[in-house]
Amino acid sequence: MLNQQGNAVQIGDLVQITKIIKDKTIYRKNQKRIVLVLADLAGRLEGPFYAMMDISGKLKSIKLPKGYELKEMYNGQPEFEGDYTLKWDGVADHLRNVS
Repeated sequence: MLNQQGNAVQIGDLVQITKIIKDKTIYRKNQKRIVLVLADLAGRLEGPFYAMMDISGKLKSIKLPKGYELKEMYNGQPEFEGDYTLKWDGVADHLRNVS
């Protein structure tokens, strides 16, 4: 970049760079916090049912803090928010109802 006199000016002399951690978006559904996990399926487990069953089996090996459990739900909403719950749901429904 050149100044009015035609001399080169380093960009670093014109700006101040500050590194920060950006706040993450908090998604909610029915006023409850949710985390969306989206995936595309291909290959051996391309059908959603088979992929869900495979993942469901692998979830049992996750070590959780003492006193917690991971519940899986296929319909309805979790009643208690103090525990971990995985809700198998359609992508379109999540994206349409996130506010």
